[in-house]
Formats: sequence, C-alpha cells, structure tokens
Amino acid sequence: MKEMEGSSGKQLIKEICPTCGDHDPKEHTWLMFPGSDIFARVPFHVAHTVLEKDQERLDIGSKKLQSFVKEKSLVIAEKGALAGRFGADTEILGGESVQGPDVKYQLG
Repeated sequence: MKEMEGSSGKQLIKEICPTCGDHDPKEHTWLMFPGSDIFARVPFHVAHTVLEKDQERLDIGSKKLQSFVKEKSLVIAEKGALAGRFGADTEILGGESVQGPDVKYQLG
C-alpha cells in the first residue's frame, strides 16, 4: 500500500466541463467571495462554477427589478403622470412595450 500513497499516476477519470473543457483539476486561481474581503486559492473549475451561480442570481434579481419598475411605471402612467409615454393604449408584446397608433387632433 505504501507504493500507492505517493504515486501520481495517470488519472483514471478525466473531468470535462462545458465551460472550461478539459481542465486541469490542480490549476488554482484566486477568488474573492462576494460581500467580503476574503480571498481564497481555489481550483479554476470551482471559481467559475461559483461565478456562474452568482450570475444566475444576478439575472433573476435584475428580472425581478425590471418587472417591478415596469409595473410601477404602468401604475404611474395610469394616473396620468407620464402622459404620452405609457398609457391605456400601451400593449406588452414579447416583453416590450408597444404604443398604439399616434392620435392627431385637429382644431376646427
């Protein structure tokens, strides 16, 4: 058994990651944890996995914020504060606001 302890033979299972591909599990990089001043030396694969999960959370948060802002803008528009920008003739198509045809008034 002593022979196996120190052996650095060929890896039997090779990890293949969709992001970093055929990575070297011993390659390290520095990572600063979110919301802190703590740095850690972690394998590259771990670093990009943590960053991808953080990006997913940021995307979800930004979508929630966008929908909140859109909702509040429509509430304000219904009260008339943003006349001409959004209103009753504004339709939401595929996530984008589409205003109805412009109405031209004629004095006469």
